[in-house]
Amino acid sequence: MRSPLLLLLLFHVLSVSAQQLTEIPRDLLGRDFIISARVEKVNRDWWLGKKYICPGVRLYDPQLIHFAVQGDSLVITTEVTRFHPEPVVLPIASVEGDSYLVDLAPYFLHIHKGLDILSVRNLPGKVSRSEVGMMRGDIRHLEVRLEYTYDTDSIPYELSLRKSLLLLPEPAMQQRPADPRLSYRDNEHPYINRFRVEDDTEIVFHVDNHFPELWQNAIKQGIEDWNLAFKAIGHPHLLKALTFDESGKDFDPYDFTSNTFFCVESEQANAEGRHWIDPRSGEILQADVLFYSNVIAKLKAWIFMQTAAYNPEVRGEINDSL
Repeated sequence: MRSPLLLLLLFHVLSVSAQQLTEIPRDLLGRDFIISARVEKVNRDWWLGKKYICPGVRLYDPQLIHFAVQGDSLVITTEVTRFHPEPVVLPIASVEGDSYLVDLAPYFLHIHKGLDILSVRNLPGKVSRSEVGMMRGDIRHLEVRLEYTYDTDSIPYELSLRKSLLLLPEPAMQQRPADPRLSYRDNEHPYINRFRVEDDTEIVFHVDNHFPELWQNAIKQGIEDWNLAFKAIGHPHLLKALTFDESGKDFDPYDFTSNTFFCVESEQANAEGRHWIDPRSGEILQADVLFYSNVIAKLKAWIFMQTAAYNPEVRGEINDSL
């Protein structure tokens, strides 16, 4: 097993852009944070056993982490998981008042087992470049873009990974234990996953502009139709749908706080929905839907299999307009 000192030495081998120090207030030491990772951009699909790696994909749930100070070092520990990650130790650059200034870039570039897609075994090749492309925000909410290039036998594989660091709210939302009588099943978490809903809550889903306009309107309507169900519990306008354009020029679909309905160009013929939660309570913090472009192939197959018995129009070759 690698020691924290060895990890520090490995960090300095990585190619890091200009140092950016992050302020960590003393009163946030010991607080609950989570770190997440998902793909932001690739130059081509990469088949990873059961799925394509393409924009929006995430393999693992966020990890619960804590900051502590030992001597002249910042120690970042991860809650015990089946991956048993070691603490990461970083040097404190300086102390200003009640805050520590630390370069967190090596921590984000570090391959986190059980968090990173890059921690899997069948990587596309040997990494030839790794650097921080963007770091935005403060320690309460940091958004970091990581750029990687892998040498392959053909065209180099380029990947942008987005990692997000978020301070969890205090107090945590009231837990609602899972109960089979509610027909709710989640083998991974002991709590029912749900959004925190208060009187002024509005849950916004952002719809990708890459969908045709007709589809955008249909998707938005489908999202907001759920308000008919929420009306029965006193929240008739809980869900709202906006396109990326309607969300403003500064909208970031990969920000941890954005609920997004992505149109993903991929050979994968499917769609999937994922959400991330506060592991302390089951509160849903963020949710996505990935609609893969090749899902049309699956829809054509379904149309044939499910309607051909009574619909002669689909018994032959289905045209591309469907």
